[in-house]
Amino acid sequence: MGQVKSLKNEQAMKLSTTTILLSGLLLASCSNDPYRGFYDGIKSQSEGYRTPTERAVNPTTSYGAYKKERESLKQKEPDTAKEETPDFNLK
Repeated sequence: MGQVKSLKNEQAMKLSTTTILLSGLLLASCSNDPYRGFYDGIKSQSEGYRTPTERAVNPTTSYGAYKKERESLKQKEPDTAKEETPDFNLK
């Protein structure tokens, strides 16, 4: 009976170790560019609503193209964080 408990404890230890290692690898792979996962999730969700014809005629952009466009728009726009906030006090 004691041998069975020992075997179950060893299996539980191996399972928990494996789970921890896989979780660490998953987190490490996500830390490179977290916005890419967010973009891909939204993209795949919106793809589900489109018909195959719409996907063939108007394919969605890749994350790399989206990132380039976003960076170029950031460079064109002035810094809005330094703008004065409007006064909403009613007199």
